[in-house]
Order: sequence, then structure tokens, then C-alpha cells
Amino acid sequence: MEEGKGGGGVVGKEKKRRVAGLHSIAAENNEDMKRNPRPWDSLSSEERMELREIFELSDLDGTGSLDWKEVRAALRGIGFPITKRETKELMHEAAINMKGFLEFDGFLWIVERLNREEVDIRREIDQGYKLFDKEKKGYIVVEDIERLSNEVEFPMGKKELQPMFTLADVDGTGMVTKEQFIQVMLQTNLFK
Repeated sequence: MEEGKGGGGVVGKEKKRRVAGLHSIAAENNEDMKRNPRPWDSLSSEERMELREIFELSDLDGTGSLDWKEVRAALRGIGFPITKRETKELMHEAAINMKGFLEFDGFLWIVERLNREEVDIRREIDQGYKLFDKEKKGYIVVEDIERLSNEVEFPMGKKELQPMFTLADVDGTGMVTKEQFIQVMLQTNLFK
């Protein structure tokens, strides 16, 4: 049996254990990021240690560097929906080594960059949300969207707006919370 990156045997079991560990760490990190959003000037020493562990868990062949598939898996594991093309572009910007692999410092650079972009996008979406929720109710209703469309001289009626509103109103309450609004906006092509 081959001892490479395959899915069977001892290596396959080790790979599954590492992936399970990566998902466990990712879940903890995602919870921390939700509780403590902050501008990403730099990573704390604890965050660097957690990212080191994620990097090592993602390094399935133990070379000390990651190929694009390992980088993409690691980034997806910590909550960044990233494509093959985006991964390769970021790796190139992060100065991959001569063999096309990414070392830990490059991985940190990518995570810091993606975090800064995510924080900036969320701030921009938050500002948009405030335009709809002028009364600071903590939610918006279809009438809020209708009002704003009239204010910006692009009038739309409830009949036109309701289908869009329904997409964001995932729980069917007739109200869209800020978090629901952010999630819908992040899924659009406006912020990519």
C-alpha cells in the first residue's frame, strides 16, 4: 500500500484525524470571530499559534509547506469560501516558494489579508443596513426598503420588493435582522 496522500490505510486514518482536528479548531475560531469582531491590524500570538496548528494539520504530507489544495482546504476550514483561482492568486501574491508551495509566513499573510477584506466588507454592508433601519429597531421590513428606494429616486413598490425581501427573511417573520441582511449581501456578487 502506498504511503502518500491517499485515503486508505494508516495514512488515510491520519488524514481523517487531522481533518477532524482542523474542523474542531475552525469551529472554535469562527465562534471567537463572531464574538470579537475587530480590525485586523495584526494577529495575536494566540491566533498565530492556532493558525500554526491549522497549517500543520493541513500539511498532509508533512513537508512544512502547503500546495494550493491544502491551502484552499485550510482556508475553507476556517470559514473563507475561496475558489481554486483565488487560492492560486493569493499564493502567488504571498510569494510561494520556488516549487509552488506556500510556507507558514505566506499562509499568515493570506489569512490576515482575507480577514481585513472581510472586516471592511462587513463594515460597508453595516453602513448600508443603517440606511434601511433609520429608526434603529434592529430589523428592517419591506416598507423600509420601499422608503429608501423612494428617497434615492428609484421608486419600487412592495410588489416588486417582496421577492427580494423574502430571500433575506429566512425565518419568515416579515423582518430581516442585521445578521440576515449581512449574510444575504455577502452572497451577492456586489462584494466579490
